[in-house]
Amino acid sequence: MEERKHIKVLTLHFASPIEAWEVPLFRGAVINTIGESVDMLFHNHAPEEEFRYSYPLIQYKRLHGNAAIVCLEEGVDKIGQFLSTNKTKIMLGERPLTLALDGVKPQNILIQTWKSDFPYHIHNWIPLNQENYRRYKATSSQIERITLLENILRGNILSMCKGLGIHVSEELKVRITRLKEPRLVKVKGVRVMSFDLDFCSNLSLPDGIGVGKNVSLGYGTISNKSNNKL
Repeated sequence: MEERKHIKVLTLHFASPIEAWEVPLFRGAVINTIGESVDMLFHNHAPEEEFRYSYPLIQYKRLHGNAAIVCLEEGVDKIGQFLSTNKTKIMLGERPLTLALDGVKPQNILIQTWKSDFPYHIHNWIPLNQENYRRYKATSSQIERITLLENILRGNILSMCKGLGIHVSEELKVRITRLKEPRLVKVKGVRVMSFDLDFCSNLSLPDGIGVGKNVSLGYGTISNKSNNKL
């Protein structure tokens, strides 16, 4: 079987401002708009309410302050289920929102390692499980903390690639170049540490893709600093 290196990506930009904490409400509104026939890729739950543990192929975002949806592979085909509703009025909790489509960006992205590095930024990345949180807090050494985060980020990117059916045969390099102080955010009622940082990697990645925990809700969104299109 030929190794897959290209993936389909479709980004929907809306001229509809939302707050970061409203992204889960935006996700729920999209799902409710479709109704009972909604495909599982929109919510990542299989029949009988079992969770779909594969990498999310429909990701809800806040990009440049506005609502957005990033679709990958099969998610590109399924997003038509939402677009065909022609729904322009949704409710974010108790707040009405008019959805005005501002741009549609289809891409066919090559994901592979290169001899040179690419500069990226990752926003609202949630890397630490309980074990890694203890390791992070156990040291005050910035070098050790950065090394830990680099290893986790490398693992998150490899996990994303595996979820998309992409095999990374060469060594994946990840180097953090700028790290902001982490902040606490509440995700599904739990307070966790969120990081914003710049990094370089020898792997080409599409703008808007998410890595780490809760990527379907807009966390861990990567943007390519060399073009700054997001």
